[in-house]
Amino acid sequence: MVEEQATDFSSLFTEFNTVLHDLEEKQNILKDRTLLIGRNLIQTKEESDSKITEIKKDIEKIKQDITSIKTAIETISFQIQNFARKDELGVLYRHAKIFDPMKFATIEDVKKIVGKQSIDTKKINTSLDLK
Repeated sequence: MVEEQATDFSSLFTEFNTVLHDLEEKQNILKDRTLLIGRNLIQTKEESDSKITEIKKDIEKIKQDITSIKTAIETISFQIQNFARKDELGVLYRHAKIFDPMKFATIEDVKKIVGKQSIDTKKINTSLDLK
């Protein structure tokens, strides 16, 4: 009977050791998984932080671009007020057509006319002097 109890205790201890060993192995596996999840979490956080930093830089650049575009638009809208409108150009065209600048004399034409008149005046003066 003592031997039976000893074998029962022995088999019980063996079974207990087996269960304990299985539990320790599961605990080690869970610990490894937890460490792996922690590392992945840290890596994901670092990647997210770097992406967020890049996005912030891109947003800042976009803000600067928008500011420069606003400035350009304001400058253009201010300068547009100084441009001639279509109807104003029409008025200028009609005035130019009335004066027809192509019929005006050039400087060379004026010099020739003045030169001819001065020659004619000299002829008249010399003919008057002779009489």
